[in-house]
Amino acid sequence: MSGRTERGATERGFSKYSLAFLLLAIFSLILTTPTRAAAIDDQFQAWLRTDLWPEAKSKGISKKTFDEAFLGVKPNLKLPGLVLPGEKPTTPEKQHQAEFGPPANYFAEKIIRAVTTGGRARESANSR
Repeated sequence: MSGRTERGATERGFSKYSLAFLLLAIFSLILTTPTRAAAIDDQFQAWLRTDLWPEAKSKGISKKTFDEAFLGVKPNLKLPGLVLPGEKPTTPEKQHQAEFGPPANYFAEKIIRAVTTGGRARESANSR
């Protein structure tokens, strides 16, 4: 006997299964991401052809200029907060930062008063 317990073998076996599952998940993510990106790129190219090109043409832009301008252009799928087709948004519905609310909240009188009072206190403390 090598001194290994049956429990140790089970734990080791669980670790092997966990590692195998993790590797499988990583590989499946790697394999599906290019396919997904290609599908989104195809949708983007279709949008360029069917929506943007007719508008550009109506404004007098030549096909050559349009094609040269968009040669190699692809959507940036790594933008923060970007919701890809088929995904649900991950950002919270309610934002707590004042910048994401109505301007009245951002410039609320009590906040302006608190900021100016604090500034005046620091000014008088530092002017001595």
